[in-house]
Amino acid sequence: MDKFEVTFFEPRSKARVQIEIAGDWITSKAEFRVAPHGTLIAHVYRTDQSVTWVSTENPKTGAKQEEQVTTIYRLDVAPNVDLAIISAMCMCCASIRSNVVDD
Repeated sequence: MDKFEVTFFEPRSKARVQIEIAGDWITSKAEFRVAPHGTLIAHVYRTDQSVTWVSTENPKTGAKQEEQVTTIYRLDVAPNVDLAIISAMCMCCASIRSNVVDD
C-alpha cells in the first residue's frame, strides 16, 4: 500500500490544503482524501494492460516516432475539485512509484 501526502495553498483563500493519497498505486486503485477529516475527492483506477501507440515528435530532431503505452489510468474527480491539480498529483505519484520500482 502506497501513501502520499500533498500540501499546497489555495490561491483565493490562502488556506493550507492537505491531500492524502492512499492505495495500491501500481496494481489497482488509489483514493484522494482531504486531511484531516477524510472527505473523498477523487479515485484513480489502473485499467487493463492493453497496448496503445502514441505518436510523438523528438524535440531535438523533429522526427516523428511512436511510443508504446501500456499503462492507462481512469480518474474520477468530485464536483468543484480542480482536475488539473489532481491530474498533476497523479503524474507525480506515478513517477515516484515508477522510480521506486525501477531501482
